[in-house]
Amino acid sequence: MSRFPGLNLLQVGGQKLTPRDWSLDFEKLQNIDIPLSSVQRTRVYEQGFEEGESDLIASGCTQTVQSMEVYAGSYALQVTVPAGSTGYVETPTRPVSPGQRVTFGFAHKEDENVEDVKLIVVWYRASGGIIDAEEYALTPSTEWQVDARTVVAPAHAAYMALRMQATAKAGADGNVYLDEMTIDLVGQILRTDGRGRVLINLDEDSVGLAKEATLSALSDKFPDKVALADNLANPTTTVSGVALRGFDGNHWMRLRVASDGKLLAQLG
Repeated sequence: MSRFPGLNLLQVGGQKLTPRDWSLDFEKLQNIDIPLSSVQRTRVYEQGFEEGESDLIASGCTQTVQSMEVYAGSYALQVTVPAGSTGYVETPTRPVSPGQRVTFGFAHKEDENVEDVKLIVVWYRASGGIIDAEEYALTPSTEWQVDARTVVAPAHAAYMALRMQATAKAGADGNVYLDEMTIDLVGQILRTDGRGRVLINLDEDSVGLAKEATLSALSDKFPDKVALADNLANPTTTVSGVALRGFDGNHWMRLRVASDGKLLAQLG
């Protein structure tokens, strides 16, 4: 049995434990799998128009917050496009990172004078220029519909926005109604160590790799990387806490540490 003399911040069932209260049998490490983070959604935009105002930008159309045609709550947005024309409304931009997964959803309905409606995801550079605009054709309907998509930010993307575009028939103005618009970032929890270094990349398709220098925060009682690579080959048991995880003999990920470099752990 071996101990971690530097881990005095361990908590079990909400109670702090000192090193004398616990120990770890390294011979059983082959049965341990330590998750580094969980997939989560972070809401970065939500607009239900319940304040009676809109923060969307209109181009080639007019927008009005009204209470006659509503999906949820008391208000929704009415977008009016002149007959025979195309116009759109666009949400404020939200910051993203290249490779970031983004999920968005919204409720919409159209009157009989709308012949075409699209949802366009606009990706912007840090300088403000448009990198790409992904178009998704929607089916016009006089009944409320809820649409959702998950997309991935392209290379060099720094911001994104949602654009709802509609084309009205030649004979009359067309109206689109929007409600319950949301944008969520989907990925792993971003963690840093006491010096502010990122330990895990927010993009779940990427891996944050710990350099050899970061291993110094671990107790010298912790198994070396070769032993860990061997012992973690066939994990079967989940233990939530703080430790290294090896992907091969050279690549490692580490969980969070306190500001003084001590590992933070919670078993349970």
